[in-house]
Amino acid sequence: MPVRKLAKPSRRFSRHPVHDDVYHALMRGLPVNGTFAVQVASTETRIAMDISPSSPEARTLEKSLMPTPALNLQVHRTDPRVNMPKHDGSVCVDLHWSHPNPHLDRRPDDVYFRISHHYENEASVEFCQDVMGSMSRACGEPLRSMFSKVPSRFSTICGLRPGRKIHFIIEAFNCDSPHVGENGAATRIVDAFTPTSAPTVITTMVTDAGNQESIAGFRPTVVVDWIPQHFEFIAGHAVYLGLVHISAMKLLCWIPHNHSKFAAGQLELPVVHKNHTRTEDVEMYKQYKSGLHVHQEQEIIVTTRTTADLESPPFSRRLGSWLVIEEAVKCLTSFEAKYPSYAAHPVEVSWTQKQAISVFD
Repeated sequence: MPVRKLAKPSRRFSRHPVHDDVYHALMRGLPVNGTFAVQVASTETRIAMDISPSSPEARTLEKSLMPTPALNLQVHRTDPRVNMPKHDGSVCVDLHWSHPNPHLDRRPDDVYFRISHHYENEASVEFCQDVMGSMSRACGEPLRSMFSKVPSRFSTICGLRPGRKIHFIIEAFNCDSPHVGENGAATRIVDAFTPTSAPTVITTMVTDAGNQESIAGFRPTVVVDWIPQHFEFIAGHAVYLGLVHISAMKLLCWIPHNHSKFAAGQLELPVVHKNHTRTEDVEMYKQYKSGLHVHQEQEIIVTTRTTADLESPPFSRRLGSWLVIEEAVKCLTSFEAKYPSYAAHPVEVSWTQKQAISVFD
């Protein structure tokens, strides 16, 4: 069986005095309420000369240890920067859960996770499973949360069919109960509807006045229009403003669906042309060192949001050398907003002391 040397020996693993070298092994398959002894060999061939004397007999527990089930199961939207459109039209969601024993020490009470999912009247599909006895997990990533009293984890599950009811299953197991099953005491299930596929969006750059129209008062715009999707759980469309090739984006406008008075079939965003708009770091740095005013290229990102706060894969449109005038965009700027407001406010340069005193001269 695998044996590992403890980096920092601790009394947690033994009631005996701690020596310089302490080794740890996870023994499995022992009978309940039975006695056992241990022998240690320095080689795998088990030569009689290499086998140590038997240890004093010890007794296993009178009953098996049952793992604590996962807590606070929730399905959340996947970050649009990760949930990119797939060639098969599949979607992603994030599965969150909490557990009071998230650490792995190769001990009998270590808890492992198995995640699977299935659609209505279909067989379950395993997504991931932790390896028993391993010091690292195959299911989920740690999630630092201020709202959970116990450690939390999440796993991004992709390859799901859009707009389908699905059941997510998290089984907690350990050495004493490696096969819990979907109906086991340490199994938890959460139901959800997967988000829709990426929306079909048409963007039009209106940068010149129309024929026989005056250019006086004309303002270039980007017209964002989307084809309606027929899914009863659609709540609306989220329009984000992002920076190309940089993992940065923010919600620009929230367009609700159905009969909301702020629902709209399209969105017009005023833009302004800027020279020296780049995406490559080297080119931007060269122009900046030359004394030019450089800009990072922007992109418009549109997702379809469901009533369960899940989001579809995004549609994105790069704007080239045009930048959105956020101070002129008035819409619902958050998912909880009840009234429209401007997406940004003009930046006011701070006064110097000399400028402030000049007011009273």
